[in-house]
Amino acid sequence: MVLGHVIDEADTLSATAITASKVRLGTYVVLEYDGYKVLGLVTKVSRGSPLLNGSIRDPDAAERISNMRLNSNVKFPEYITVRVKLLCNLNDRALLQPDLPHLQGPL
Repeated sequence: MVLGHVIDEADTLSATAITASKVRLGTYVVLEYDGYKVLGLVTKVSRGSPLLNGSIRDPDAAERISNMRLNSNVKFPEYITVRVKLLCNLNDRALLQPDLPHLQGPL
């Protein structure tokens, strides 16, 4: 199953992906590219619509668009972006200890 596609720039520590599927925070995912498989952890989930983006400066226009979406049978486009922390290369036969997040100790 393809969850989504990496967008923008990815580096050796993290990547941003866009998807239409719901994703939970803390989900482990595998990113595949150029013959590599990399284990990742979803660290941020954001949801939005290209119709209600950051370029809207008129509150009345935003309200009209929201009302059209709520009162219409037409499905408005939405997307989900996820930030993925890259943990380890799964192609590495040695599979060194992955860079897992620290667990909180006792209080």
